[in-house]
Amino acid sequence: MEEHHGQALPGSINPVGTRKALVFHARDLPLERAQWDAIFLAAVGSANRFGLNGVGWRGIVAVKGLRDRTAHSSGADVDYTLARVQVQDARVDYSGNCGNMSSAIGPFAVDEGLVRTPGDGEATVRIHNTNTCKIIHSTFSVRQGRSAEARTLAIPGVDGTGAPVRLDFISRGAPRPETCCPRKAHTVAEVPGRNAVQASLVDASNEYVFVSATDIGLVGTTRRTCWASA
Repeated sequence: MEEHHGQALPGSINPVGTRKALVFHARDLPLERAQWDAIFLAAVGSANRFGLNGVGWRGIVAVKGLRDRTAHSSGADVDYTLARVQVQDARVDYSGNCGNMSSAIGPFAVDEGLVRTPGDGEATVRIHNTNTCKIIHSTFSVRQGRSAEARTLAIPGVDGTGAPVRLDFISRGAPRPETCCPRKAHTVAEVPGRNAVQASLVDASNEYVFVSATDIGLVGTTRRTCWASA
């Protein structure tokens, strides 16, 4: 349960992959999206670099159940919006998506009764990510109508095990669906103050730009603190 200006909001804290997600029902949030930022910043404890006045991590998810799936243009079961909260500068970013956060949506939707599933077996939840306008299929085991908690999957760098969730990114959103390179395999990027740089633009779940480190004066052992000056 999170509190904003004296008003309590129900929320769910879900460990997902290498992260944790704070999940809200969209129905519990204000209709005006402009009001979401203040709630999310307060929930995480932004502007306090230790997050001591909030739950202390950056991934917040809002999930909306779609009563009539066939009426939704995407054919999805639920809408999902990801908010990345920047802790130090009190800012909320709604661009892009995250695989870890996406894995929380299917089990949450089932456990909260947003999606009907078979009593036992395997369920697939169709998710519409509003940040990228893309469709994700989340498949996982269910038992007695709820997501199964069989902890059979280990992830490097994470202690213990968890229940596996398979994500299939069905709609990439690229101009040509048969390719994830919207501007052919290689393109030339003009960088002010530097020579032209060969780059690959890739649209696969998120949009990425790949460049050779040597083209921007970096090597494989360069520290992250030096990237900004490259």
